[in-house]
Amino acid sequence: MNYLKENEWVMINDMLLELYSIEDITYVKEKFLHLIRSLIPFSHASFTYIDKQSKAIEMNKSVFVDLDEEVLRKYNECYYKLDYIFNTFHYMKSVAYRDTDILEEGTRKKTKFYQEFLLPQNSPYAGGLILVKDADLLGVVTLFRSKEYGDLSNKDLFILDQFKNHLTNILYKLDHNSMILSAISDKKYKLIREYNLSIREVEIVELIVNGLSNNEIGNHLMISTSTVKKHVYNIFTKLNVGSRAQLILQVNRT
Repeated sequence: MNYLKENEWVMINDMLLELYSIEDITYVKEKFLHLIRSLIPFSHASFTYIDKQSKAIEMNKSVFVDLDEEVLRKYNECYYKLDYIFNTFHYMKSVAYRDTDILEEGTRKKTKFYQEFLLPQNSPYAGGLILVKDADLLGVVTLFRSKEYGDLSNKDLFILDQFKNHLTNILYKLDHNSMILSAISDKKYKLIREYNLSIREVEIVELIVNGLSNNEIGNHLMISTSTVKKHVYNIFTKLNVGSRAQLILQVNRT
């Protein structure tokens, strides 16, 4: 069933274009919560990142809206471990959810999380997105709603469903890029900053320095040789060099 009017589809399309243009992963989370509020009103919200080793929320990689510091402290230290979203997490792909679909309502209202966290915040209802890539949890969006707003509707879930795969791809790409940047040396990072190279261009520079041909680079990165040539042309232009030898010399000087 199509729940949306034409102007709402236009809004979603514009939101996605804006999200795809952002290169900072934290700002993507902030922007999404700001944008989605115009379609799905909420009392407060979170976009959390869970550390894969400790299974704890990484506060510096998470974003919260209209939650005061004391509430955040309690949630981070205790209540998120009681949240039935995390306790029932076993998803292999991204999903839109609402709490009332996860637990039977009578059971849900008896939980410690509902009684001690949701009710005191006047947020008895919640729902959002669980974002997963290759069974790896990338983030959890939770929109908390007051009694006045009521539970998330089927239309709200439909709207969230339009974002789930896009957000998954955006987070995965930005997280992957971040890992590449953290793995390269200060020398290469300086090269990126000075010449405005993209992540893909950095990869290709590294492979050129290691002596790989265009064909070998294409096979390594699983892209066509013609695409490699376009990247190499852009790299030469940005570094103002005319050959691989000059490129390697420039890199070594940086």
